[in-house]
Amino acid sequence: MPDQIPWGPVDARGAQVAVVVGDPSKPGLYMVYNKWTKGNHFSRPHFHPTDRTIVVLQGTWWVGSGPKFDPDNGTVPMPAGSFVTHTGKQVH
Repeated sequence: MPDQIPWGPVDARGAQVAVVVGDPSKPGLYMVYNKWTKGNHFSRPHFHPTDRTIVVLQGTWWVGSGPKFDPDNGTVPMPAGSFVTHTGKQVH
């Protein structure tokens, strides 16, 4: 239930994370929720070792891809209900 989600504290990025299935530090399926405080939270280009599927549950998530950091011209708004797949080892 929503009131039982194990949210962690707000971190230096302005995010709260809740691990709801599995263990992100181990191989295998896991699922986390990320909740962002209000403001601009653009991450620099980076990659993850494995594929990730991200679902936007509420609000709008601005997604960038590629090695160039350009929040003003290189992002696409993803409204609630959208999903994005980041392929492992590909910069986004």
